Amino acid sequence: MNAINIDTLPATSSLDEHLDDVLAVLDALLQDGAIVRCVLDFDADHVCLVTTEFPRRLRIRSVERLLANARRDTSQQVNGQSDNPLTEAASLALADIAIMRHATGPRRLHQACVDLERGLTTRRFADGRIRRLTLDTASAPPDLLAS
Repeated sequence: MNAINIDTLPATSSLDEHLDDVLAVLDALLQDGAIVRCVLDFDADHVCLVTTEFPRRLRIRSVERLLANARRDTSQQVNGQSDNPLTEAASLALADIAIMRHATGPRRLHQACVDLERGLTTRRFADGRIRRLTLDTASAPPDLLAS
C-alpha cells in the first residue's frame, strides 16, 4: 500500500474546523434514516452521502454547504426515526471518529466511513493502513482487516 506523504497535506481542513457540527448533522441524518452511508474525506475536505431515496452518491463539495443545508432543513424531518438497529452504534462510531481525529492530530486519520448497510465503520490512515470494524460488536472481522 502507498503511504500518504503527510508533509504535503494541510495541517487542518474546513472539515476539521467544523468537525463537531458536521458529525452532529451526519448523526441526525443516520438517525432519521435519510442516509445509509457517510464518508468523511479529510484529504479532499468533503463529505459523501449515500441516501435511501436515491441510489447514487451525493458529493457535498464543501462543509459549509452541508451545514447550510442542515440549518435550512432543520424544520423538515426526512423519514422519521430509522428502524435500523445499528443507528445507535453508528452514533458511537461517529463520536469515536471525532475522538480519534482530535487525539491523533489532523494528519493521522485521512478518511472515515460509517456504513449502515454493511454494518461497518472503516478508517484509512496516513501510513496506508485500513481498519474496518463491525458496528454491532466494534470488533474487527479478520477477513476485512488490512495491515
